[in-house]
Amino acid sequence: MARARVLHVTNGDHAARQLTAAGIDGEVLPWRDALHEGPVRAGLPLRALSLERAQYLAAQGWGDAAALRRAFEARDALLATAGTREEIVLWFEQDLYDQLQLLQVLDALGQDPLVRGRVRLVLHAGTIGAGLTPDLVAMIHDRRRPLKAVQFQRAAQVFAAFRGPSPEPLAALAAGGLDDFPGLAAAIRRHLQEFPWIREGVSRTERQILEACAARPLGATLAYELAHHRAEERVFMGDTVFAWHLRRLARPPVPLLSVDGPPGLGLEELVVVATEPGRAVLAGELDAARARGLDRWLGGVHLSGRHAPWRWDPEREALRAMPA
Repeated sequence: MARARVLHVTNGDHAARQLTAAGIDGEVLPWRDALHEGPVRAGLPLRALSLERAQYLAAQGWGDAAALRRAFEARDALLATAGTREEIVLWFEQDLYDQLQLLQVLDALGQDPLVRGRVRLVLHAGTIGAGLTPDLVAMIHDRRRPLKAVQFQRAAQVFAAFRGPSPEPLAALAAGGLDDFPGLAAAIRRHLQEFPWIREGVSRTERQILEACAARPLGATLAYELAHHRAEERVFMGDTVFAWHLRRLARPPVPLLSVDGPPGLGLEELVVVATEPGRAVLAGELDAARARGLDRWLGGVHLSGRHAPWRWDPEREALRAMPA
């Protein structure tokens, strides 16, 4: 069976269905991975990185390990057919989830100079998934543009910095401006805000959850709306990852959140409320990182133990190195 002339790569299944429903010519590849959580370590080629990602996602309860491995293998194999295509169209949005996926895809495609000349980018300011009519999809498709060599170089540079064991090179790139792709600088700054904050020792996501649940118990679906959809400049987190954050905050030794409801990945039937230590964190009376300890991967950085080598300073809007 002959390959389609065009390969479309986009951010997930919703967007893939929209492209298919709109009758866009070509084969559609959804790039399924929330790279803003878990290890994305330097030094691993795509195949090895995908294996590590599959193992991590399975360990979080986000899927069966064997099924995830097969899905990543099939995804990477389809991307590897780019050299046989007349055109590769990348459909991504400007939020953190999409921008990290775009960096990874460009890093992979940019290694072949013959492929680079066939890549076109659709960088949409809105949502590519639900809500776009076939006519709007076609209009957006008509706006696709080729990428310059310097854009491939910048994508590889930023993705390498994201995967490094220290966030300082990435912070320096963000501070210097990343004008090659609209939305990229804001997305990288949002990633850096997931490091523990100077005063409270929680990330921006964790702080927003505690703020939403500080006054009274809330249904987890409403908490998701308040703590993410209404609190973010660009929504980037799915409900499964949000539910994972709720359960992380509820873990010992010092639970910052109380989660009442059945186990599982969904938000339905869960009721959440900040605990007394959670409210103390918001008041600046308790440093969560020191009290609870850290065990979280942010790109290539593994935060572990009770000392955070880097913290986000919201007043300076910058990442700061912290002495031990």
